[in-house]
Amino acid sequence: MSFRAIHQLVPFLSRGDAIGNHVLALQGLFKSWGYDSEIFTPGWHASAAGIGKPYRDFVKVSHPDNLLLYHYGIGGELTDFALGLPDRLVLYYHNITPAHFLYPFHGEMALHLEDGRRDLARFAGRTPAIAGSAYNGRELQALGFQLS
Repeated sequence: MSFRAIHQLVPFLSRGDAIGNHVLALQGLFKSWGYDSEIFTPGWHASAAGIGKPYRDFVKVSHPDNLLLYHYGIGGELTDFALGLPDRLVLYYHNITPAHFLYPFHGEMALHLEDGRRDLARFAGRTPAIAGSAYNGRELQALGFQLS
């Protein structure tokens, strides 16, 4: 299967953390295959300045023949955005930390985690998913995702 471009959508981009390093490595791989590949995000750390693009700008390159890899690990505004796009969407599930671990220290973040876990089920049956581990795969399967 050939795509026009392979882009990525990530809730936050930073060099040096696991998801950021993964996203940047994939971008390099996609570009080495000859694809246009950009990273779109609501925000980025100073270490990734000039690399990430504002996610709302994605509509300028959105196309049904694109592949869009959505790195999922927290709730937020990207869920509705991603589900509303015509691009071929694939969810990469990095895991969601259980909210109860954060409530004593960061209530707002815990709420985002709860939203993320609830919204994850919205993708089941609508888009293929990749699990970052066997544990993550079991979570996806419990929500109705078909994994191969």
